[in-house]
Amino acid sequence: MALDDSSRLKPQVEQRLLTWSDHVLSWVDNPDIPIHVIRYEDMKTDSHRIFSAAARFLRLPTDPERIDHALASSSFERLQAQEDETPFRERNPRSPRFF
Repeated sequence: MALDDSSRLKPQVEQRLLTWSDHVLSWVDNPDIPIHVIRYEDMKTDSHRIFSAAARFLRLPTDPERIDHALASSSFERLQAQEDETPFRERNPRSPRFF
């Protein structure tokens, strides 16, 4: 007996498609979820300070050496090199790369 598609796990979490503003508001206006908003532009211009604030919010260590290591380890160049060695499972099958 074959399984129909409705019984299979989906590769991604289903989400309502909203405008970008509505998507952001759906998170920041929810009083039941603790959030810490990070703007990409701020992360690019002041990475160390913004990443440190995120680590504090998550109650993670914030010593400068760890923050520097985390930032270096998560650069696009570093992640692309890792992807060249081992493809990322999260990559959309129709995309040539994840990063």
